[in-house]
Amino acid sequence: MLEIDPVLDSFIQSAAGQEREDQLENLVLQSIPIIRRVLRHRLGFHVNAKGESSRIPDAADLFHEILVRILQRLHALQVKGGGEEIRGFGAYVRRTAGSACHEYLREH
Repeated sequence: MLEIDPVLDSFIQSAAGQEREDQLENLVLQSIPIIRRVLRHRLGFHVNAKGESSRIPDAADLFHEILVRILQRLHALQVKGGGEEIRGFGAYVRRTAGSACHEYLREH
């Protein structure tokens, strides 16, 4: 049986249109501080709430890349009505951001 975070369940069950957009916006807003924390702790990258960094151009690119990955996964969840189990949305965001940081370090 598929276990899914209640926050994600609301998003998956939301109807198309404004309700879906509101749910998506809520998830993005929840993701931003987590992504910022992971970037700061793993790489020392400081970005503002918009994902901008005046000192490190790569920080903004990486922040937005992480958001895109999360949005793609959320879209896949909604389209498929589930997919792989996500028990905690915050933990998923941390893992996604951590993986992106690891990939960044390997490439640079």
